[in-house]
Amino acid sequence: MFVRNHMTHDPIAAAPDASAARVLELMIHQRISHVPVVDESGRLLGLVTGHQVRRIELDGSLGNCPVRKIMLIEPVTTTADTTVGAAMRIMSERRVSSLLVVDSAGRLEGIITRQDLLNVVCRWLAFDQQGSTIELSLVDEKADLVAAFEVLKSHDADLLSAVASCVRDDGDEPALYLRIAQRNPRPIESALSRAGLIPLEPELEAERSDEADRVHQPG
Repeated sequence: MFVRNHMTHDPIAAAPDASAARVLELMIHQRISHVPVVDESGRLLGLVTGHQVRRIELDGSLGNCPVRKIMLIEPVTTTADTTVGAAMRIMSERRVSSLLVVDSAGRLEGIITRQDLLNVVCRWLAFDQQGSTIELSLVDEKADLVAAFEVLKSHDADLLSAVASCVRDDGDEPALYLRIAQRNPRPIESALSRAGLIPLEPELEAERSDEADRVHQPG
């Protein structure tokens, strides 16, 4: 899976002499927060973010200030052939919310944002589909993985995604995250426990959804 499959092709861009006020207007109208700056040939010169423009606006000096005076001169770039995983790593390491996609001549081809990558992860993990998540502690990784999938098979569970995490923030054992189509994971969780596995607290999305509905109902 590559950046080219998930980036915005031919994104809205600005000329270096465009006014910051005009760029802010574009951002508001198009609901974007990143505007690349390119020359007449499409070669990338810089990047203007909503944060930069609004900071100048608050200073009261937005006016006709050209974006070349406020743009980020060396924005983080990548290529269309970069994998999505590598793009995530670059964005995390460089602490940026977007990557500008350029060709070998430095011409702008697209942009991929943190939101784009978040959407990819949601699809990978099937969080864009109704279901529930079961978290298992992996004491004996290989044996527990085999046992977990045997339980799912024997109970005709509709598996949407499965992720084994080797590192836990709390320093505990590795964990297996199972995303299943069933909105109530309790029966599967009980079967996993009977198989000697250790389910952690399940995510009851149906209950959470019902509770949210109650909260948003008028008095």
